[in-house]
Amino acid sequence: MRRVLLVVSAAGLFAVLAGANASAAGAAVTVGSTFTPVQTFGGAGTFLQSGSPAGDSYTVPANGVLTSWSFEAAAGITPPLKLKVLRPAGGDDFTTVGDSQQETPTGGMLNTWPTRISVQAGDVLGQAYSNSTMSYRTASGYSTEETGAPPDPPPGTRVTYEPGSNHQIDVSAVLEPDADHDGFGDETQDQCPTNGSTHGPCPATGQRAAALKKCKKKHSAHARKKCRKKAKLLPL
Repeated sequence: MRRVLLVVSAAGLFAVLAGANASAAGAAVTVGSTFTPVQTFGGAGTFLQSGSPAGDSYTVPANGVLTSWSFEAAAGITPPLKLKVLRPAGGDDFTTVGDSQQETPTGGMLNTWPTRISVQAGDVLGQAYSNSTMSYRTASGYSTEETGAPPDPPPGTRVTYEPGSNHQIDVSAVLEPDADHDGFGDETQDQCPTNGSTHGPCPATGQRAAALKKCKKKHSAHARKKCRKKAKLLPL
């Protein structure tokens, strides 16, 4: 009995450790959801997901950067549209936080585009349409709000939206952390997520920089090459 319990306990510990490593390996999360839409938003306007079940899946859960977004287009021609990010401002008022470039989807398939929008916890996803677009479905537990005037409020604009019905919008976005607050997603857009002054390669500093400086004083090319190879193993 004791031997069996020991085996089970070891297996449980391994599962916990494996789960912790999996969580640490990928910090990006998907906000929202895509599906084949069956209903049409008529004309030009902005449609936002003000409420959704399962923990408000269309609401940004943490500060960070949206690095891509997706829309599953129905078969046929779909006019250009944008991803919109909006911040509740009290009542039915929402302030546009940011938006993507206007994109023209390919019909009958899932479309994904890169973007870069800094967001805060509590912001919600929406879309701006340039014309009548098949973009949503009726689903229990969901709620939307919309505006047609102005049809595409620019960032920084506060607008009173009209409450809609139990609709679910066909849109999702990938949220990445932004540890150094430079406006670039840490996983795919920022090569130096610990330094807010750059999103390119981290500058050489500290031990590595000092060692590389000493390498320049070596008399032979072979010695300098060997020295640089060792220096690159040092921490920044």
